[in-house]
Amino acid sequence: MDYLGGLYTPDTDTGFTRLGGTMFYSWGPKFSDNSATLTNGTVVDLTNDKFYSPYDLFRTGINKQINFNISGASDKIDYFFSLGNNSEDGVLPNTDYDRTTVRMKGSYQATEKLKISSSVSYTKAGGNRANGGDKSVFSSLSYYSGTFPINDYQNVDGSQRNYSFGVIDNPRYFLEKSPLKDDVNRWVGNVTFNWVPKDWINVTYSAQIDNYSDKRNRFMVPELDAGSQVGGVYCRSKY
Repeated sequence: MDYLGGLYTPDTDTGFTRLGGTMFYSWGPKFSDNSATLTNGTVVDLTNDKFYSPYDLFRTGINKQINFNISGASDKIDYFFSLGNNSEDGVLPNTDYDRTTVRMKGSYQATEKLKISSSVSYTKAGGNRANGGDKSVFSSLSYYSGTFPINDYQNVDGSQRNYSFGVIDNPRYFLEKSPLKDDVNRWVGNVTFNWVPKDWINVTYSAQIDNYSDKRNRFMVPELDAGSQVGGVYCRSKY
């Protein structure tokens, strides 16, 4: 069924033609109908009308991992170093994630009875994410009509191609114009002293530091429903 009483007409300025009724509440003509008669008597040809799958929004995700490590040891010293990267192109357009981790650890047998061990790691992660919750990509997707191809999201002038007059945002336009970007940096370091004065005594002291920063930025353009009342929204959070 034609969910909002409109017909997909890609050659027009807006990309759709309204067939009458209240846009958000009218089901419009059936897909099985070959024509529709407007209130002014005009007969509209529907023989090329068809269903467009909402799954056309999705794409095949790609994950790439690169890892490198080196280690060694002697009678008093052992060490380990690793470097790894995990990058992803998400299943939704304009979404991605990247994480790089560096780790070093080692130990030193200072005396027969005292061993010192230490490690430090750093991780940088972040990317472009799809917004969740109300007024988001998935809330828009749940309402979007199969009468209109979801990837035909933008008019010639760059504005949103929106058959519902702003009531329901195009999910693809959401992804292209309103990403949620995050940037996380984390340091973890520790040192351990292990003292064995006697065979039956083992004393261990350990100290650790764990520090991180988390920055998140989101921009909501005025053409989206959530930003239309305030001329757009820019949110920046830091933790």
